[in-house]
Amino acid sequence: STILEARRWKLPPSRWINKSTQNLKAFMYENQTAVVVGLKFFYQSWNHRKSVLPVNNRYKANGYILFPNEKDIEESLKKSAGHSILIVGWDDELSVPMVDEKGEQILDEEGNPKMETGFFLFKNSWGTASFGTLNPFGAGYGWLSMRYVEEYGSAVSARPPTENFKEICDDGLDNNFDGSFDCDDIACADVASCIPTPEAVNLDF
Repeated sequence: STILEARRWKLPPSRWINKSTQNLKAFMYENQTAVVVGLKFFYQSWNHRKSVLPVNNRYKANGYILFPNEKDIEESLKKSAGHSILIVGWDDELSVPMVDEKGEQILDEEGNPKMETGFFLFKNSWGTASFGTLNPFGAGYGWLSMRYVEEYGSAVSARPPTENFKEICDDGLDNNFDGSFDCDDIACADVASCIPTPEAVNLDF
């Protein structure tokens, strides 16, 4: 009985979303919901232990995922993999120094670090023991390059679930979970098929 009395939600159908940065931000803002993103996986970018290129443990602790360099793309495609995460927000101003295939900072002509700017905040599925332990939103969260999503991602989401259950008056089910179904449900009182037909009256005297 506890299950039958529990609060019920209707899950709306999911749909693919244009993965452009502006579109993803607009969707999350307008619908107040997160977005699932599937990605090609680049081992050095994710500072993964199976990377053949040097990784950055400080970036891993902060959850920084940069746009992959050419060598990372080349090596990662030799053992191609994918990964899915949940995007929950963004920071247009966050900048992180870019790194090359040796794990060293990339410098511009004036000797200043080249910066990756613009990241989505995401919730990862790798636990909280090592990934994102220094992320200000909590262990397990990370920052994913917006360029990475636009180039190598695909996005899907749905509008938030609702409690609006409508009784269907001819399917034999209690669709709105109020204990009555079909024509016995008050929600069907005005449906033509549920209005009793007046009985014929014999007017012969």
